[in-house]
Amino acid sequence: MKKDEQRVRSTFISQALDTSNKVAGLLFRSGSLTSATATSRRLAHDTDPSYSPRSKFPVTGRVGAFQRSPAGAGRANWGMVLTKLVSLCFLTSAVVIFFNVLTGRHQELADEVSSVLHQSFTRSTFEVHDPKVLEVRHEEVAGMEIVLVRSKDPRGVLLVLHGCMRRPTDWWHYDPACVTCIGLPEEMAISRAALARSFDVLALTPKEQAYRCWDTEWPTRSEDVPRVIAVWDDLEARDYGYKGLPKYALGVSSGGAMALVLAQFFPLQGISSQIMGIRPSLLTLPKNRTTMNGRPWRYPPTFFVYMARDVAMAEWISLDADKLKSQGVYVKKVSVLPRPITPTFFSDRMASLDNATSAAIYHALQGAHMLDLQDMLVQDPRPSAPRWRQVLQENVPALRGVSLEAETSPIHELLNVAWAGHEIVSDYADDMFAFWERPGPDEAELMPVGGISARAKLRGGALWNEDKGLSGRRM
Repeated sequence: MKKDEQRVRSTFISQALDTSNKVAGLLFRSGSLTSATATSRRLAHDTDPSYSPRSKFPVTGRVGAFQRSPAGAGRANWGMVLTKLVSLCFLTSAVVIFFNVLTGRHQELADEVSSVLHQSFTRSTFEVHDPKVLEVRHEEVAGMEIVLVRSKDPRGVLLVLHGCMRRPTDWWHYDPACVTCIGLPEEMAISRAALARSFDVLALTPKEQAYRCWDTEWPTRSEDVPRVIAVWDDLEARDYGYKGLPKYALGVSSGGAMALVLAQFFPLQGISSQIMGIRPSLLTLPKNRTTMNGRPWRYPPTFFVYMARDVAMAEWISLDADKLKSQGVYVKKVSVLPRPITPTFFSDRMASLDNATSAAIYHALQGAHMLDLQDMLVQDPRPSAPRWRQVLQENVPALRGVSLEAETSPIHELLNVAWAGHEIVSDYADDMFAFWERPGPDEAELMPVGGISARAKLRGGALWNEDKGLSGRRM
């Protein structure tokens, strides 16, 4: 037991030092500070004389073990050491942001610092290496920020297009090649499903950076369509073996609209639009249209995912599906129902969260009467966020100091999934790939995911019906 405690302590120190040094790196780039790394190293040496700045772990016979010190030595000061390490990280970030407010570069660096701190406190102690992954690349290509996860022997490429306020770094976990990657749970599940099929994952971001929404209002004038094509041309010219491989696109919300538009100008073998439909008049099908190299293509098989509470968007998706089917396009629609929060709901969907913390979140929500008798959420997590954030940070020690902000928090994302209003979801990833690889004219919808039964009673006497949605008294 003592060895396990020592290993955990050692790992915590190494991760805290990693975070401190990453923040310090941002300071060096801005010219704000020059001593953060030295401070962290002095602190590490004071804590453990065996610490080497060239190594992630103390220099001992075993990785992650501390050298023996006199009995009881340092034990009384352990809490103070941890406090110093964590305080150093957040104090450093505050200095960066304050300095750069004065110099006019605060927004860019504040975002980077926030991302570094976020991934440091939400990732697993050790990410399990996927044997299919050859490399991870986070770079700018043709003026567009991308994250590319390459497999060893790719047989296809999945282009993923995030929603407004999201980033391509949501689609893979922290990696030395992508230090700002945060790997949100639903995005990670989809990426892993793609890699399991030997599909490389290419996450892209739009030109518009204020809200990071895709330009799809007027497809023929979109600035993002030619940029995506330029990125692909650049990657195809490299020795990645992409020439001739099938390409697929999955978009979420604004990214879903982009996938529907992109397929009109760029040959894809399959697309998926999650929680987004567009005006049917914008679906100009590229029947027998040719690419730059003269190959013809048709509009690809289209997989729609919509959430039961997102009634207006479900109607748009139905209109788009009807338009595409009338033109001979294979279409599949699936719906996602509200689902109960269980003690393992969060740990089941988030690899870096243990069962104990997941259960603590469940009990905190239950104790605050934020779940009904069926353990269903009683309020939309977005407008009720200030309340549940306070509840969790006060009652779940593991979440104290961890960001629960929208668009970057795994917990926030999973609560949105449970509510089934407007959020990315990974439950149908396998069905999506199977449909793309063997499309057919079957227009039947897949069974909805979520819910507690085909007709489940909700709070206030309302009933959930898979065909009609909420009926009876509203919540």
